[in-house]
Amino acid sequence: MVILTPTEKFINLVIVMDTDHVQRLKASLHFTMGKMCEEQETKTQISFDKNVIATITEILWQKIKLIAEDLEAFAKHGKRTTINLDDVKLLVRRNEDLKAILETLGSPNSEENAKIDKRKALVKKKKTDIPPEVHLDTDDDMFV
Repeated sequence: MVILTPTEKFINLVIVMDTDHVQRLKASLHFTMGKMCEEQETKTQISFDKNVIATITEILWQKIKLIAEDLEAFAKHGKRTTINLDDVKLLVRRNEDLKAILETLGSPNSEENAKIDKRKALVKKKKTDIPPEVHLDTDDDMFV
């Protein structure tokens, strides 16, 4: 029998919860993919095997994971903890149509973010432009 410390128990609980959450998300994605395939079956009279639906779901899951990692990396590179529209635009930079849609949807928000970024840059620049204070010691003993 293995005895776990409270910290180890908590870590194991988080791992189990995280795994359970991931499994529920995957199941939801699989269900949605099945519904989409059913919809296509009625439109095109082509049926989808369950293995095909499972394969498409797994490919989509892997792509979603890559997208999430890229978005996190873009935000981290921008020294932010929140992913914003600029990160998404960077992600879709090679898809001109999607990029154009994002430009029209996020115009007011991106202008606001640009103003905030400019203010932050100005504050940062002012902090680096200020020369260090120079203290002159004017003791009389020095001049004797």
